[in-house]
Amino acid sequence: MPCHNLPKLIKQKYLYKGKINLRLDTLKLDKLKFSHIALEYPESVAIVPVLENRKIVLIKQYRYLANSFLWEIPAGGIKKGESKKQAALRELQEETGFAAQKLIYLTNYYTNIGTSNLKVNLFLASGLQKIEQNLEKTENIQIKTVSLKTAKNMILKRQIINGFAVSGILLADEFLDLSKNKASILDFLP
Repeated sequence: MPCHNLPKLIKQKYLYKGKINLRLDTLKLDKLKFSHIALEYPESVAIVPVLENRKIVLIKQYRYLANSFLWEIPAGGIKKGESKKQAALRELQEETGFAAQKLIYLTNYYTNIGTSNLKVNLFLASGLQKIEQNLEKTENIQIKTVSLKTAKNMILKRQIINGFAVSGILLADEFLDLSKNKASILDFLP
């Protein structure tokens, strides 16, 4: 049965403000009052860098919360005053040392909308030219080039478990298949 009444926000209290904000919301639905924890993130970008012959560039870096080195695609936050495209090009260059001649916007999605507003804008980058990697002080990134087929097998073998990478690789593969068959980019727009 569909819900016709929507919860109303009664009160917001910030428990922490910083690069990411932690907020406690009090909501009311009919006569029921309840609390909800929310994480506020800046909008982000993720990029699938595609080389010739359907090869992609993966990055591997240590992730403290997973206590593991994870294979990923380049990703990061959009800085104030920066467009999504500018952020994607910057993150690609910083983390991989590649510049892209072409950037295609594939989609956007929320990573965990139940508790977080983190929205990721996914791009496919092509026409890559190697320049210089420009890592942040806290980053230690290895680069690996693999075929899309190998990357998909890495997902199936649970060697790639980062959500940005899983969704990005699978969508990029589908996009490239459709593009090869002359599908229009308009097929990917809402």
